[in-house]
Amino acid sequence: MKRINAIIFFVFLSSFVFAQVDSSWKYVKYTYSNGIVSSEGYLHNGKPDGYWKAYYDNGTLKSEGNRKNFKLDSIWRFYAEDSTIQSEINYSAGLKNGIRRTYLKNEIIEDFFENDIRENYSKSFYPDGKIKRITPYEKGLENGLGFEFSPDSVIILISEYKKGFLISREYINRRDKNGLRQGLWKDFYENGNIRQEITYLNDKRNGYLKKYDENGVLLSIEKYINDEPVQFADELKEYEIRRDYYSNGKVKIEGSYFNNKADGVRREFDENGHIVKGYIFSDGIVVGEGIIDAMGKKQGPWKEFYETGELMANGVYKDNVRVGKWIFYHRNGKTEQEGMFTSKGIPDGEWKYYYESGNILIEEEYINGEHEGNYVEYSDSGQVLVKGSYLEGLQTGEWMYAIGDVIETGKYQDGEQVGVWTRISKDDGELVFKGEFFDGQPTGRHTWYFDNGNKRLEGSYVLGLREGDWKYYSSDGTLSLIVTYRQGMEIKYNNVLIKPEIEPTTD
Repeated sequence: MKRINAIIFFVFLSSFVFAQVDSSWKYVKYTYSNGIVSSEGYLHNGKPDGYWKAYYDNGTLKSEGNRKNFKLDSIWRFYAEDSTIQSEINYSAGLKNGIRRTYLKNEIIEDFFENDIRENYSKSFYPDGKIKRITPYEKGLENGLGFEFSPDSVIILISEYKKGFLISREYINRRDKNGLRQGLWKDFYENGNIRQEITYLNDKRNGYLKKYDENGVLLSIEKYINDEPVQFADELKEYEIRRDYYSNGKVKIEGSYFNNKADGVRREFDENGHIVKGYIFSDGIVVGEGIIDAMGKKQGPWKEFYETGELMANGVYKDNVRVGKWIFYHRNGKTEQEGMFTSKGIPDGEWKYYYESGNILIEEEYINGEHEGNYVEYSDSGQVLVKGSYLEGLQTGEWMYAIGDVIETGKYQDGEQVGVWTRISKDDGELVFKGEFFDGQPTGRHTWYFDNGNKRLEGSYVLGLREGDWKYYSSDGTLSLIVTYRQGMEIKYNNVLIKPEIEPTTD
């Protein structure tokens, strides 16, 4: 037993002694010109690693967090000068992964990131923790339906986004400065379908109260004036469920009407009672045409229309899910986009997008919802703006971007920039920029040029950080400034030493 204890003590002592002589780690502090500590933490082999803190020049904490293998890791916290927290960001291997919380005066925002890209939903909350806003994200862009809530958790705004663009906004459930309900109010089922809707004027119901079942079928309608129901309103006498019958007594056609106009679902049956056709109407206008089964789910071939009557899309549904080939149209009748969906409603195969002029906008390919194969984006005049390819959802190989007045080219590997990237002027083909990347990080010599071909700026990166002398030039070629860096920190201006600050970015 004594021998075992001796061995344990020897191992512990050896480890302790080794730690004491490990010179690769060094605890450092940097200060402002007033002597206040600006930042403190460990350098590992001369580079910031481990736990770091940064301070304002009045000594209050500005940020704190951990680095692992020199990259931001776990939760980083950022503070205002009054010590109130401004944000909390989850990192993994230097990239935002997980929740980022931003603390504003009257709002808390939560964004979800996967490898530095916004995904799923962005949520904001009132100070009491109740939800204020939900915005859907897909691959960094707003996409789908977003909702805004009042402080008492009532939906007050519905926004529709498509690939980063706001398509529509519907303001509902609003109160004026006196707290009185005004305008259209809607209530919803848990599945998102409307339960009922009514218009208010000065907190009194004025208009038509429509009630629906969970499948969107209109159940009833009542008229109100100054919050009083109107009995036997003339227009409501004409609102009814209308049915036509076969000679055998079975229903042939069934549909709902309001003010003598078709409104809601209409079904057509064969003589055996099977649904053979279906429509969705809005104020007498067909906005959908296809089979709606007894469970309220769209089945088979469908056409969808703008409320002004133009064809908006056509394709096939299975249990309310788009499957197979679908085509979407601009209001002028020309194709907006076309492509295939899998049995789960996921984009698959080749997809094409078009301008209203009919000219091609984007050509891309998917496999089970992930980009795969070639991607090309065009201007309305047919000029190629972006060209490259994807592998398993990640950019790969040669890519070209025609952005503004320059053309940028380079390679991707597993979604990260690699190798030499260049930018040239569209006008004269002159070099504007040249630099090398590794795993998405700049590395080696990077050089920028003026229009006349003279150097604008040149310097080197090491592991994604500026290193050594960076030289700034005037357009006539004369050297105007030299900034010297060490591990991304400025340490000299024109060979005059300055005191560096180590601090991560919140971008």
